[in-house]
Amino acid sequence: MQVLALFDVDPEKVGKTLGDIPILALSELEGFVKEKHVQCGVITVPANSAQQVCDLLVSAGVRAIWNFAPAALKIPHHIQLRNENIVQGFVLLRIRMLEVK
Repeated sequence: MQVLALFDVDPEKVGKTLGDIPILALSELEGFVKEKHVQCGVITVPANSAQQVCDLLVSAGVRAIWNFAPAALKIPHHIQLRNENIVQGFVLLRIRMLEVK
């Protein structure tokens, strides 16, 4: 998987880069996805913004969403969705680390 761009609403971040990955305004997401034929989007926003970003990705034509936001997303049946729980993953990792001692 190649990360083509990051999207944000913070004017302090928009227009900058993270490494060589551009940070674009969220308002550019739909056009970018369509232009670049992006197939998968990754959501890493607060829960209260996740559905809005999901809807933008679906509207733009992605076929899969990898969701790291702590939110239950409503998606059309033809979209593949993978939900990740970072906190749960970290807790499980920490437990396994302690078991190894």
